[in-house]
Amino acid sequence: ITVVFMACQSMYRIFLAVALLLSIMLGSEHARAQSSPWHSMGAPYGGAVHAFVEISGSNGGRLYAATDNGIFRSTDHAASWKPTGLQHLRVTSLVQLVSPSDEVLFAVALPYAAGPQTLYRSLDSGKSWTSCYTAAGRDALHGIVSILTVGNDVLIALGGSDTLGGLMRSSDVGRHWSRFAWSPNNVSMT
Repeated sequence: ITVVFMACQSMYRIFLAVALLLSIMLGSEHARAQSSPWHSMGAPYGGAVHAFVEISGSNGGRLYAATDNGIFRSTDHAASWKPTGLQHLRVTSLVQLVSPSDEVLFAVALPYAAGPQTLYRSLDSGKSWTSCYTAAGRDALHGIVSILTVGNDVLIALGGSDTLGGLMRSSDVGRHWSRFAWSPNNVSMT
């Protein structure tokens, strides 16, 4: 009788474990179907997408994508995409400087062949792009690691633990740059 009781108890535990697992799976699937905020959207045909920017206040109506073949823009909630600049460059980062008058964008791009990373700026919603900062280093270690906008300031982090690394700041939409902070000794900003 003890053996039968132990066998029944083990089967009961297995039954409870399977029932619990099934209820979790079915419940989570039901919850996912009821309230999933994620949905598939179209992507540009420029290759891998490295960053997206949704223009503030556009409710997804104006999107930009940084790709391996430049920057693409959508004005119809990602249903279609059109190239808007920096084609034939690999664009790795893209941010918007929130400005009350224009869509000011900054993008980090590099050539397919070896060369330094360059920060580009568009003051006219991506219609034209101009170079506003070129990283001094010609390798990935000393490139532009990150872009950040804080109020009217644009900050870029430069890789490396030597004199080429640190933070640069522009308070005039990328026209002039000054060193904001050095990279701490022996601390790489990559």
